[in-house]
Amino acid sequence: MPERQVMFVGTFDRTIDAKGRLALPPKFRSRLSDGGYVSTMRTCLGLWTPEGFEQMAQRLEELAQEGKLDQAVLRNFFGFAEDVSIDAQGRISLPARLRDSAQLDREAMLIGRNTRVEIFAPGAWQEQEDTAAVASAFEALAL
Repeated sequence: MPERQVMFVGTFDRTIDAKGRLALPPKFRSRLSDGGYVSTMRTCLGLWTPEGFEQMAQRLEELAQEGKLDQAVLRNFFGFAEDVSIDAQGRISLPARLRDSAQLDREAMLIGRNTRVEIFAPGAWQEQEDTAAVASAFEALAL
């Protein structure tokens, strides 16, 4: 039987402390018990399990080899990436350069996005949130 993929779901309001630490929801902590990787994305940060990050890295490399992705994207993605571990209080540390890239200050929204967690500034999440689009997608799929 194939190994089951880790899945992240849900939306959580969180606070980032003065040292850049972000408390993860308990249901995410267990899935990231071996640590993870965080990097910059378009309007947020992405947080992956080690296996999920490896899969993302492989896919990005494939796209670059096919000429569908510029090498600068790889440099930025991997250059910003940090490995993270969960402390005894269930927190990860987000370096200032990552927080700055996603315009994160004191508040954060953690969004389960299937194989990763996305970390948004509240305003950026509000711009992304679109329940009508989800409804339309399900309607188009006749679900």
